[in-house]
Amino acid sequence: MGYDAKLPWGWAPLLVCLVVLAWPAQLLANRVPDPIIVGVYQNKPMIFLDEKGEVQGLYKDILGIIAERHGWQLEYRYGKWSALLEQLQRGEIDLLGAIAYSDERALSMDFGKQSFFVNWGQVYTREERKVASFLDLQGKRVGVLKGDIYGHRLAELVKKFGVSIEIVGYDSYSYVLHGIKQGEVDAGVVNRLTGGAEQQRFGLYGTPILFNPVEVTVAVPKGKNMALLSAIEHDLVVMKADKDSAFHKAFDRWLGIASKPEMPSWYRTGFWIIMVLMLLGVGWNLSLQRRVVLQAKRLEQEVAERQDAEQGLQHAHQELEQRVDERTQALEVSELRFRTLFHAALVPLFRSSLDGGRVLLANLALVELFGYSSVEEMVTLHDPLKSYADPLMREHFIDILVRDGRVECLDVELVRPDSSRFYAEISAIHYPEGGYLEGAIIDITHRKRTEHALIQAKQSAERANRAKSEFLATLSHEIRTPLNGMIGLLTALQASRLDAKQQEQVGLISRSSNLLLDLLNDILDFSKIEAGELVLEQIPFSPLQLVEDVCACLSERAQGKGVGLRLETHGWIPPGLKGDAVRIRQIMLNLTNNAIKFTQQGEVVLHLWGLEQQPVPLPSWVSMRFGVVDSGVGIAAKDMGRIFDPFCQADRVLDRRYKGTGLGLSICKRLVEAMGGEIWAESQEGQGSSFRFTLTLALVEHLPGQAMGRELVHEVLPMRILLVEDDPVNQMVAVELLESAGHKVEVADNGASGLVKAQECSYDLVLMDIRMPGMDGITATRMLRAFEQAEGRERVPVLGLTADTLKETLLACREAGMDDVLTKPVRVNVLTDRVARLGFENP
Repeated sequence: MGYDAKLPWGWAPLLVCLVVLAWPAQLLANRVPDPIIVGVYQNKPMIFLDEKGEVQGLYKDILGIIAERHGWQLEYRYGKWSALLEQLQRGEIDLLGAIAYSDERALSMDFGKQSFFVNWGQVYTREERKVASFLDLQGKRVGVLKGDIYGHRLAELVKKFGVSIEIVGYDSYSYVLHGIKQGEVDAGVVNRLTGGAEQQRFGLYGTPILFNPVEVTVAVPKGKNMALLSAIEHDLVVMKADKDSAFHKAFDRWLGIASKPEMPSWYRTGFWIIMVLMLLGVGWNLSLQRRVVLQAKRLEQEVAERQDAEQGLQHAHQELEQRVDERTQALEVSELRFRTLFHAALVPLFRSSLDGGRVLLANLALVELFGYSSVEEMVTLHDPLKSYADPLMREHFIDILVRDGRVECLDVELVRPDSSRFYAEISAIHYPEGGYLEGAIIDITHRKRTEHALIQAKQSAERANRAKSEFLATLSHEIRTPLNGMIGLLTALQASRLDAKQQEQVGLISRSSNLLLDLLNDILDFSKIEAGELVLEQIPFSPLQLVEDVCACLSERAQGKGVGLRLETHGWIPPGLKGDAVRIRQIMLNLTNNAIKFTQQGEVVLHLWGLEQQPVPLPSWVSMRFGVVDSGVGIAAKDMGRIFDPFCQADRVLDRRYKGTGLGLSICKRLVEAMGGEIWAESQEGQGSSFRFTLTLALVEHLPGQAMGRELVHEVLPMRILLVEDDPVNQMVAVELLESAGHKVEVADNGASGLVKAQECSYDLVLMDIRMPGMDGITATRMLRAFEQAEGRERVPVLGLTADTLKETLLACREAGMDDVLTKPVRVNVLTDRVARLGFENP
């Protein structure tokens, strides 16, 4: 009779629910998460963070290749090994690499069946420890990675050998190796790849103790990400079969050898031999126990054997104690040597708590620096928290230590117990594992005082330089003011009807006043150069026009001496250059003036050298050479080396005959060098001299209308001009010059009266002196501009007149609202042209 296996109808809903619930669970297990969160810990070269905080290693490369092939997105999460194991168990990360299988882990994780490679555990220590077997670990502190399979296996093995050790857990393999190096532990267990890669950096020794070969693979949370695990296993099979795949190249890169994921044949053979021997040993042990039970008569022999074993163990214990004594003595000698060097050091040294709040150790130099009588007194009484003149500097010191692990040459001000202060330079290193910091304190009080003295000397020199500049400015003002009247009156006098003798006398006075003005200008220029206040302009100009103007300017003087003056050009001369045309003209004028002065007969030739021919295309920069050659008295060979020195002339006899300050050539040299050029001289006594200089200047293809070296002359209608000037002579000169040009002039004696007149009347132009009693010209101009703005009046042009050459004064004139500034003494042509220009620009 058959049996009907049909289920009751009431079971059908339950089966449907089970199917419905199982389908999402199956989808979840087969779904690849996006992104895939991969755990990363310090296990170099398998997977680790480098100095830049970037993930590196063998696993990173291979997983990256697989992810790229499937289009996965990987997200790395860094942590401690033990913490990553817990996160994987909780499903907070999707994948963990560089992990070995164990039965305990298999309860909460699924492992890949394809291994990446085979790895071993190995014991590392400092070379002097001489550890060769598990017995040598007796009584020692051994560092392991928390949660590491090798640490668990080591504990089981030493227990079987009857060896007692102290296990010290660390958060990473690097910390294990660092702990060995620092002496926190006697030995440590890491995998053979990390140990091989890092032992040289930490200066450690890999012992012969190798154990627990395991196949290293990947793991996922239990029951999750199976599709991810399956894909990785499939790709590993494909890549390992291809010897030229990226898998093997990654092995070559990180391990320096071709990958061998399978366990070496000799090791596999040896492993099985050991297993067979262990099984035989177990069987033999059982046989012995059975014989002991069955054959009591052999008890005496067994006791004798045990006594022999105890004697051997006692001998081994004595040998171990001897080794411990030797190591203890060596450690004591090393500690004694350290303390001897520490206390004998001339540099103050210290060791303190991590927060710097308690002195743990100090040498005699530090004790002497802080004024204590002994090391014990300083360690007992010194409070580092009160040693900083500024408490914020101590916080800054600790912050740098915590952040960088070290402080180098930090300048601080410290306080001794007697309240005296001194400056010091602190350097220290942070040892968080040891719970202390060590460093040195160097007294730099003498250096600080020297620096302070140098700063004071610099400030004193700057004050002296400012005083010199102010003195020269005052001197310039006091000399230029009467010179302005003198030159102006001489100009007017020369234009009047004079007989020949009077013309000659007036000419002599004019030349003397011009010499005085040249002397003043040379002194002021030299002062500016010495003080570094020389400002070079960059304006377009014509080099040919510049040299022609110099030649035309001095031709009358040369003709008066009966000396020829001409210009020679060589090669292609650029039509336009950019540079300080005023300073280049000043150099050429100085050199040509000197040549005419020291030439009694013959000629003076101005030279201008350009390029051999016009280049195509035109370059951005051109090297130009200027020169002045004369047939004068020449310079003796003994004087050639100092002709560019300030206040120096070739011969005092010549100095008396030809006059001069000896500043001209020195100023020329300083100006040329300031423009990046070079100047030199060639001369033969009695046959003349040649002065030449080179400048590299920017090329300008097209010059503006006024850059050719000639000012445009503007003709304007007669103007109504207000002259604000306190000096009667300067009033008379200016009125006569302006009225002769057809202008109507009204005079105010000071700034206040000038301001009143400018407010009450309408003028075409105001000539404003700068320095006047009462209200000065700058204040009057500023108030006039404010009045014009408030009243909505048309802005009247203001032309400043000053005998002050300070840059600050000229800048203040511009800021006050002056349209232009002329420096006294004012040349007639310059004054009339500037007045005409302002009249043209402001019709």
